[in-house]
Amino acid sequence: MKKLFVSAFTVLVAAASPARALTWLISGDAEGCAKLQDVEAPYVSALEVKMSTANTCVYVFEGDEADAVRLRQDVGSGVVVEPDGVVYGGPSVSYTDEVVEDTGFGAPRSWGLDRIDQLKLPLDQSPFNPVGGGGIGVNIYIIDTGINEAHEDFGGRVRLGPDFTAAKGSSKKAVDENGHGTHCAGIAAGRTLGVAGQASIIGVRVLGAAGTGTTSGVIDGITWAMNDAGDKPAILSLSLGGTSSALDKVAQGAADRGHIVVVAAGNNNGDACNYGPARVGGRARKKKSGVLTIGSTTSADYRSGFSNTGECVDLFAPGSLILSALHSSPTAVGLKSGTSMATPHVAGALALLLNEFGGRRDRAIQELFKRASTGIIRDVRNSPPYFLHLNASSSEPAPPLPSPSARPTPAPTVRKCKDIRHAKACRKARPRCSWRGAYRGGTCVNRKDWTEDRA
Repeated sequence: MKKLFVSAFTVLVAAASPARALTWLISGDAEGCAKLQDVEAPYVSALEVKMSTANTCVYVFEGDEADAVRLRQDVGSGVVVEPDGVVYGGPSVSYTDEVVEDTGFGAPRSWGLDRIDQLKLPLDQSPFNPVGGGGIGVNIYIIDTGINEAHEDFGGRVRLGPDFTAAKGSSKKAVDENGHGTHCAGIAAGRTLGVAGQASIIGVRVLGAAGTGTTSGVIDGITWAMNDAGDKPAILSLSLGGTSSALDKVAQGAADRGHIVVVAAGNNNGDACNYGPARVGGRARKKKSGVLTIGSTTSADYRSGFSNTGECVDLFAPGSLILSALHSSPTAVGLKSGTSMATPHVAGALALLLNEFGGRRDRAIQELFKRASTGIIRDVRNSPPYFLHLNASSSEPAPPLPSPSARPTPAPTVRKCKDIRHAKACRKARPRCSWRGAYRGGTCVNRKDWTEDRA
C-alpha cells in the first residue's frame, strides 16, 4: 500500500496490477476535455461522465494500468489519469468522540456558537441569536458518513439522500453508522447545537461505518448534490479530503454551477495547499471562487495545533472540542475536534447569509468576509487573518415605516460643472453632475462631449 495522505483526511491508493481491472479517474481542463472527445479507442469506450462544464470535466472508466498509460499518451497534456482511491474521513486527534449522553438542550451548548457571535473574548455565555432567519429555505448538503435523522436537534429537517458506499443500484439511504456526519450536521444546522437552526439538511453518504469510502464515491456524492439542488444556490459541506485531482475538479465544478463548497483544511499541521480539495480554496475573498477552505481554532483564540494553514485557507472557525449531535441515539451529544468541525460552522453561517441576502451567492460570500474579525487568532502562520463572526440579531424593534403621506420625494442634487475637466471630477464624486447643468452653463462643447465624459 502506498500512503498518500494521513491524519484527518487520508487516501490510500492500492498499487495497480498490470493485469487487474481497476477504476480510473480522468480529469482535465477545457483543452484536455476537448481532446478526450476526439479519442477513439476500444479501451475508453466505457467512459462514464461524472461532470462536464465549460472549464473542466471528470470521467471514470474501468481498465488495467496499460489502458491508463495508453490514454495518457493518446490525450497528452491537459488531462490527469489516476487510480480510484480509498478516502478516510474524520478527525484523528486523541480526545475526540468523548460521548456525553443528554436528554435536554440548552443554549449555547457549544463554545463555538458563543464565540462566533462576538468579536473578542471572553465568552459572554449569551444565547446564540444570529441574523438570517435561521437559514430557513437554504439547503445544506452534508457529504459525509450520513446523518441520524431521528436526532431531536434536527427537528424533522433532515432528508436522507443516497448511500454511495453501497453497491450500484442500491436504494439504501444515507443512514449514519459512524457519527462523523451527524456531528457535522449538528454543528451546521442543529436547532440548539448548530449555526443555522432552520436550514434544511440533506445527508449524502460517501463514507461507510468505518469512516472510509472511495474517491469516485465522493465524486458521485458531490455531483448528486449539485443535481439535486438544481439552479438554487446551496451549501455543500465537505469534512473530508485527499490528493485527487479529479476531486479538486468536481469541487470547483460545483462552485462553477453557482453553489458554495465549504472544505476542511485538514489536520496535518501543515500546508493546506498540499491536500485536496482544500487546495482549491483561498480565493473566495477575492471573488474568484465559490470554494472556501476552513482552518480550526481553540476556545482561547489560538489556531488548533492540528489545523493546516497557508494561502489556500480562507478563514478560521471553532474546531477544538466542539459539542454536537451523535448518531447513537436521538439525544446523544459528544465532543469532537478537527477542521471537520470548523467547516460546518462556516457552512451554517453561509446558510444564514444566503437567507439574509435572498439567495445571492456572491453577496453572501462577500458579507462573510466583511463581517469576519481579523487579527484575533494567534499562530495562523501565513494564512489569511480572518475568523468567522456573525452579527447577533438586534433586540431593538425596527423603526416604524413612515406613512405614505410622509414620504416626500427628495429633490435630486445637481452640481454644475465648470468645464469638461471638472465634469470628469464630478463624475467620480457623489452626486454626479447633471448633463443639463453642464450644458446650460455653456461649458461643454456639445452633447457628445458630455456623453463621452460621463461614460
